[in-house]
Amino acid sequence: MKRLLWAVVLFGITGLTRLGAAPAAQQAGGAAAGAQVRTYYIAAEEVDWDYAPLGMDMMTGQPFEGTSAAYATPGPNHIGNVYRKAIFREYTDDTFTARKPRAAQDDYLGLLGPILHAEVGDTVKVVFRNKASLPYSLTMPDDVFRPRHPAGDGSSIDAEGIVTQGVPEDTVQPGATATYEWGVPGLAGPEPGGPTSVAWIYRSRVDEAKDVSSGLLGGIIVTRRGEANADGTPKDVDREVIALFNVFNENLSWYAQADRKSTRLNSSHGYISYAVFCLKK
Repeated sequence: MKRLLWAVVLFGITGLTRLGAAPAAQQAGGAAAGAQVRTYYIAAEEVDWDYAPLGMDMMTGQPFEGTSAAYATPGPNHIGNVYRKAIFREYTDDTFTARKPRAAQDDYLGLLGPILHAEVGDTVKVVFRNKASLPYSLTMPDDVFRPRHPAGDGSSIDAEGIVTQGVPEDTVQPGATATYEWGVPGLAGPEPGGPTSVAWIYRSRVDEAKDVSSGLLGGIIVTRRGEANADGTPKDVDREVIALFNVFNENLSWYAQADRKSTRLNSSHGYISYAVFCLKK
């Protein structure tokens, strides 16, 4: 019998948390027979993001009230519900001319980037195009995913001090394209005896606090070896639901000056909700 997978991730500027039990044993890393290279084409783009597109609380179906109402409409002392953001969006190929449609059931993801999938032992390859006006990047959690760099004969040095070919991984200039590859070791997969998959966050880290506050983050789901479908999704799950609770500090956003008076917005996937504000109490 298949099931609904809720992947709940709490994100803070200083790091990320994977929820669940933590047995001492870990799956072994390294390449596995039948491992795939899973390729994604992702761009950073700038948009005017509406935190309250329906004009009401999307979780309760009721008008905004209390604290959330103050940030859902423009006023003399605050911007309201529309902010300039940078977001990750997926394309069909490396020409970056046709955006890959987001399934209707995934509209709830809001400003989050596309959900990536991999199986333990795979390689995740991301061709990243920076369509924004500022330098950005795309990176996975360093402590679990293994970046695969070209031979050390390049001329650029990334944030980890590793010599690479072309532009450094952590700084892709506007209009430029970079290709990233990460190995997916056992450490990035689910714990033995637990669910068949686990969720992590990817984000930009030119200036992590500012980049994430500007909107550049998304999720990747890693499935235990042998438990994934051809597209990388878990075999035993009918539908995945990612729940990310995050404070977008618009005062830290690269676009804060353009937005004039900014604030902190508690949201789920870039949508203001009274229920989310309650979680902060």
